[in-house]
Amino acid sequence: MSLKNVIVEQGKLSYIPEGFDNNIKDVVDYPSTISSFGWSQPSLRSKTTILRSKTPPNIGDSSLGGNGLIYVPDDVIDVYRHSDGWSRVAERIYPLSEYHS
Repeated sequence: MSLKNVIVEQGKLSYIPEGFDNNIKDVVDYPSTISSFGWSQPSLRSKTTILRSKTPPNIGDSSLGGNGLIYVPDDVIDVYRHSDGWSRVAERIYPLSEYHS
């Protein structure tokens, strides 16, 4: 079973477990409270991953395996693009103001 869109509620989670977004097709939207991801998360298998945290969440070496785009708060785009792990996909990180569903 695949889901099209998933929005994780603000304040409900700070950690995203392994396999959470593997079957989300279009958009997965993570709140600012997310501070870390489990093994291979975020997978970037969905077309769009939105991260609302001002601090890049901790990720592992096997994260970011898909081809999806990433949108982050405008004022921290360079922080994401130059941080450990996230810099591997810097060319696919865009400001949230450019996201249009």
